[in-house]
Amino acid sequence: MAHEYVAVSCVGLLERLAGTLRLWIGSKECMEIGLDREAGHRLVKRCLSVTKWAVSMDNNGYESMSDEPADAEER
Repeated sequence: MAHEYVAVSCVGLLERLAGTLRLWIGSKECMEIGLDREAGHRLVKRCLSVTKWAVSMDNNGYESMSDEPADAEER
């Protein structure tokens, strides 16, 4: 997310990754690898932050934006 252009162009992927990671952190498999509870909470908070950011970007229409001018699509 530190690189805004890349983050905006990958907003959907970032949202899915954050959601999947958040679910995995709460899973039995993650607990078995020994993830510290405090570290898990920090990661979940970060994932929620990324998800909120991604949803706000989706709602602003950034994901569907193109680098091409509108008339270029008609060619």
